[in-house]
Amino acid sequence: MMTVDAGTAPTGPILAADGTPLKVSLRKALRVRRLRAIALVLPLFIFVLITFIFPIVDMLFRSVENPVVARNLPITLAELENWNGKGLPSEVAFAALAKELVLARDNKEMGKVASRLNFETSGMRSLITKSVRKIRKLKQGPYKEALLKFDKRWGLQETWLTIKRIGQAYTAVQYLAALDMKTQPDGSIGMQPEDRQIYGLIFGRTFWISLLVTVFCLILAYPVSYLWQPCRYATAIY
Repeated sequence: MMTVDAGTAPTGPILAADGTPLKVSLRKALRVRRLRAIALVLPLFIFVLITFIFPIVDMLFRSVENPVVARNLPITLAELENWNGKGLPSEVAFAALAKELVLARDNKEMGKVASRLNFETSGMRSLITKSVRKIRKLKQGPYKEALLKFDKRWGLQETWLTIKRIGQAYTAVQYLAALDMKTQPDGSIGMQPEDRQIYGLIFGRTFWISLLVTVFCLILAYPVSYLWQPCRYATAIY
């Protein structure tokens, strides 16, 4: 048996076959393996990112994005920011709304604006469509008096609060609607009218059917799998 004198044992670092320190060589080998593993996983990760993650993120972004009113009524919304929600907005806000609705009609955007507002408050589409036809014939102001004469709904705070609320670039009204809820004119969150509460019933019915299907699958599958187990055992033996 060969013995090593403790006094003559090497004190320097252990070297690999190529002369580099063993610790450095191992670290380099681990780094190469790690990079090789990343290279193997990277194509799959990119594929999942493009086909799965990006579409979901885009869908979630679009669910809160609300650019139609903000893009077409910027001056009106800026004036409504100075309105405290009591009484009616100023003549400047009425004038800005009248001019921007006519411009939106010329740009073929009025239908989108009216539909978006009508989604929140029923009747807004007809109000805007009828008012724009009359505004185009209006030579000059005062616009506040003219709009109130065209339709009394311009004298309601709810009409202007809807425009101000839906004018936000990002909103959660879509999620509230999915829960049969809506933002009230005073800013609070409440339930939709009973004739528009449909999603809760649909969700409840869907979950109930899913539960029944799951229970019936368990009832049917468990006895079959229990009876089939001896067959599998016998096949494995023979």
